[in-house]
Amino acid sequence: MPHPRATLLVPALAVGTVLLLSGCMPSVTDIVEDATGISVDENGASIETDEGTIEVGTTTEVPADFPAELPQPTGQLVSVVTAPGSWNLTYEGVEADSVEQIIATLAGSGYELVTDGTTADGRIASYQNDTWVATVIWDGAEGGSKALIYGVTSR
Repeated sequence: MPHPRATLLVPALAVGTVLLLSGCMPSVTDIVEDATGISVDENGASIETDEGTIEVGTTTEVPADFPAELPQPTGQLVSVVTAPGSWNLTYEGVEADSVEQIIATLAGSGYELVTDGTTADGRIASYQNDTWVATVIWDGAEGGSKALIYGVTSR
């Protein structure tokens, strides 16, 4: 004689499998998104809080409220962190000439130099005006990702 639990378990597993395969149950992605508040898809992830947003992925875009008067580098934007009046954009594949163009544009647009430093394979520079502080941190090490962190904060 079969055990009563086994008799109930087999149909329950069958129903659960049918529901899972038919799409009636939430996906693992949906469960993770609901539990964490993080939006995840095949192109990346997005986290929204009361203070701002973090986006990471291959389809990340410059935020619509990023100051239009500030220059943009060439390269692939891979992450964005925003807070009210503040943006942190991380790029990969940025060449030295693109970094120098950003710095020259800031200097030529009336931004005051705050700090500037160069190493054999990197650059850091920060400029400000009455409205913005813009900081560029670039790692151009040979064989590396040629990453650029571009931080902008309102004053």
